[in-house]
Amino acid sequence: MKKILLLSTIAFSSFAFAQVQTLVNENFNSLTLGNLGTDVTGATPGQNNWYTLNGTNASYQISNIDVAHGKSLLITSGNSYVATNNPNNRTAAQLTTVTATATNNIVKASVDIYTGNSTGNGEYRYVIVGDVGGQNKVIGGFKLDAATRKINGLGTFYNGTVPTLYLATDPATAPAFPVNTWVSVTYYYNKTTGDMTWIWPGGGANAIADPDAIVGMTAQSVYLQNLTSTGNTVANTGGFDNILAQFGNASTFAVTDVKNEITDKIISVYPNPTSKILTIKSKDKIKNVTLSDMTGKKIDVKLNETSIDVESLPVGRYFITVETNNGIFSDKFIKK
Repeated sequence: MKKILLLSTIAFSSFAFAQVQTLVNENFNSLTLGNLGTDVTGATPGQNNWYTLNGTNASYQISNIDVAHGKSLLITSGNSYVATNNPNNRTAAQLTTVTATATNNIVKASVDIYTGNSTGNGEYRYVIVGDVGGQNKVIGGFKLDAATRKINGLGTFYNGTVPTLYLATDPATAPAFPVNTWVSVTYYYNKTTGDMTWIWPGGGANAIADPDAIVGMTAQSVYLQNLTSTGNTVANTGGFDNILAQFGNASTFAVTDVKNEITDKIISVYPNPTSKILTIKSKDKIKNVTLSDMTGKKIDVKLNETSIDVESLPVGRYFITVETNNGIFSDKFIKK
């Protein structure tokens, strides 16, 4: 991964429609079945300018997973785990030179992730990488656990003054999907406010008004990753398809994306931070509320129509999961 991050960026065509700019638009259908590339050192691009790092050429295969998706990319990890510079990790990357116009302050990134049937310890990632305080780091995206097939959002926020990658929701309440299933997800990052939103089938999470949000992160590249974790002994295989990453704004994305998906589907909580009462905003009837601390420990709370009393909680950050007729949604808040 480090080698790819240090590569000189390459030119990639951008297309504008209604002021939307495209960083990456890939469904793999125009590519040739078989190896994605011929170099796994991150130095020379393969088909359609995809760079690959680690493993062998056979680790990155253009394949026909199913008829509905046509050609897709399968990435297979190594069958072990190493704590430092893990050679079992796999990364495919599109590095672009597309720069957002002054009015395009929102990044929208979507992908279909194939759960596969692996049982090893690891995760499949779709992430947006870019400039974070002068360094190349993950801005945000998604991870899907190879064994449990639970999906979760990823986003970089301040930990004090240090940009740190966090999960969007409590792993204990993250949604799980069946084996050999395509899961369509969408991620938003607002460069002006630092707001992030993650949307998956039947739910999502957001970080609107998060006090630790980082503004001004600049999206530059798309990474597809298959990473192993502690104790892994299995070569995990995950799939990716229909990759789309775009720059836009509240106007260009509003009608079908930001307003409908964030306002209509995603739960929001306020005030955040709060010292006493946390109010839940939802257009659907709230069926159940679950609260947990950052370690995943459950906390008993009583829902009073659309609010909960958190005055007795210790100061700190918490996950809240809200179940409605429209799905299960997660958010974070801070008790001050």
